[in-house]
Amino acid sequence: FADLNDDANLADMAGGLIAPARSVLGVAAILCGLVMLGWMVVMIAQYIAHPLPLSAVMPPRP
Repeated sequence: FADLNDDANLADMAGGLIAPARSVLGVAAILCGLVMLGWMVVMIAQYIAHPLPLSAVMPPRP
């Protein structure tokens, strides 16, 4: 078993424990990015279809 006082061995042990989850986390990150990109495209398309002046978003203060 690795000596816990050696930082390199500790990092190798931690990497070995995390290795099975890396591919799952990678796929989840890509899917999350695709969802955000899709949402942004929808929001841009809605703005192009129905543009609003900036005062509709932030009304002027009296």
